[in-house]
Amino acid sequence: MFPSNHIVPATAVSLILSGGGALADVTPQDVWQSWQGYLGSSGYEVSGNESRSGDTLTVTGLTMSGDIPDEDGTVTVSLSEIAFRDNGDGTVQIIMPASSPLVINLRPEDEEAVDITLDLTYDTLAMTASGAPRDISYAYSADSMGATLTEIVVDGEVVEAAGFDASLDNVQGNSSMATTDLRRVRQSISAETLTYMFSGQDLENPERDRASFNGEMRDLSLDFRGDLPLDMDSEDPEEFFNAGFDIEGRFEQGGGSMAFSGMESGKPISGNFSSESGFFEVAMNKERMRYDGGTSGVTIDMAGAELPIPISAGIGELAYGLLLPLAKSEDLQDFGLKLRLADLSVDDALWGMFDPGQMLPRDPATLSLDITGTARLLMNMMSEEAQEMDEMPGELHSASLNDLRLNVAGAELTGTGDFTFDNSDTETFDGLPRPEGALDLRLTGANQLLDTLVEMGMLPKEQASGARMMMGMFAVPAGDDKLTSTIEINEEGQVLANGQRLR
Repeated sequence: MFPSNHIVPATAVSLILSGGGALADVTPQDVWQSWQGYLGSSGYEVSGNESRSGDTLTVTGLTMSGDIPDEDGTVTVSLSEIAFRDNGDGTVQIIMPASSPLVINLRPEDEEAVDITLDLTYDTLAMTASGAPRDISYAYSADSMGATLTEIVVDGEVVEAAGFDASLDNVQGNSSMATTDLRRVRQSISAETLTYMFSGQDLENPERDRASFNGEMRDLSLDFRGDLPLDMDSEDPEEFFNAGFDIEGRFEQGGGSMAFSGMESGKPISGNFSSESGFFEVAMNKERMRYDGGTSGVTIDMAGAELPIPISAGIGELAYGLLLPLAKSEDLQDFGLKLRLADLSVDDALWGMFDPGQMLPRDPATLSLDITGTARLLMNMMSEEAQEMDEMPGELHSASLNDLRLNVAGAELTGTGDFTFDNSDTETFDGLPRPEGALDLRLTGANQLLDTLVEMGMLPKEQASGARMMMGMFAVPAGDDKLTSTIEINEEGQVLANGQRLR
């Protein structure tokens, strides 16, 4: 189910590497108990050997065990040692060894047992906890933090077919965790670079199927705010959201690159990807869910035996957005969908395969789509009833096409439109609420594109004539190789194109 405690191992590591500032005093025992409380509320059994020597509380053999959500199995995370030292001024220093194993044991029922061991490394890690027992803040920094895969064991046999290594450099961070009626987490992290390597191969045919990836990301930052229920061990998403679950976060990167190489079915393949910047945002609570993201300055280069020639392409911007209401309400709620693929270009070698005479314009292509609207939900989207329904558990009341743009090979299609929907009439359009409104479209360069495709031999004349006939039915001339069309649905349910009834 959605509020899954499989995120807790990552959150536990985040706690181990987390950080802020506050007033009042905390003790080593306060910090350790705060960690235990958080992990315990997430459905994990926490155990470890505590010992006290002077001003330092040390926990060795730390294990966190819990069920795998939606699976009949368990996961156990183990760390060798953590120490909490009282600084004597109301703050606590958290000490990690320079190198520490992290062991993850996966025990899904009726499937192979998997044991994964990572080596966590810290270079000049400094981490301090301050605040009050129920409102602890952390501040931390490190020259580098890393994780390296040291071993994978499947059903008792060591697997040597995979490798993983990742490192964050020049890490700075602050975070806080306050416990009231909710667990309120705030976190801000930055890092200069992330470098990573991953390799894997087919266990039965390693020479035929294998791949390795190497990459880096620069100027990383993460800002996160989360209000989490005190009891997160719930398999009921609706209960979890109603208890106050509310998160919002943004991740940014200032550019990166990745290279891969390998064999696919015994044939070589390789490629390089790079970008100038990127971001991802998420916000979610019981009322709504929102995703936004994008990347810019993308370059793609690929080569392989299955490709007729090496491929090189670029994308100026790739962006997306999604807004969905989640809560039952008598009021209308907003939804939205955005997609933008701007300035897509490919190199002349690829163009030359199907247009050696350079007859088509080779300007970059763009696709843009922006839709918004309103809906009324008749039940909570996170309820078990809604998730088991085959139909949308709500009513569509309006939809607007704010932007439609497709520009390719010298032709361009643009459009806008607005519609409302009558949910009391589901007969006129065969089970759908009856729409009313209009869609305005504009098409330029289409006839020239058809002529060129026919001249190139890529499109038969008969098909080009059929396409022109269809355009003549739905559009009217508006200038030199320009067509416009207004598709209207009136209150009687009639469909008209430029005033001519089609239905």
